[in-house]
Amino acid sequence: MATFRRAAEAVPYEAPHHFGVSSRRMQGLEASDTDAYWVAVSDYEPGGGVHESPARGETTYVGMAGTLTVRVDGTEHRLTAGDSLHLLAGELRSVVNDGPDVARILVVIAPA
Repeated sequence: MATFRRAAEAVPYEAPHHFGVSSRRMQGLEASDTDAYWVAVSDYEPGGGVHESPARGETTYVGMAGTLTVRVDGTEHRLTAGDSLHLLAGELRSVVNDGPDVARILVVIAPA
């Protein structure tokens, strides 16, 4: 059965190791019946980010607005609108919005 969710109905949640980030789950877990993955939208305030920590599952970030710096295994990636980054489950990453504007990403996670 299809599950339609309006953006205004997304389920807010606190992501571990995040600071200055507003996350809303669109599909998966408590937002819909799928258990194969979840989809969220996260807004990173200027100075917000994620402390170095392992990815909770196989993860893809898709930039929607602004710019984020994502560090993976010592390599920095600048994620901007339209860019994507894939992480393996458990891969260590940190994220920071070091720009002046809110940065928004779409997050897709397949739990490990």
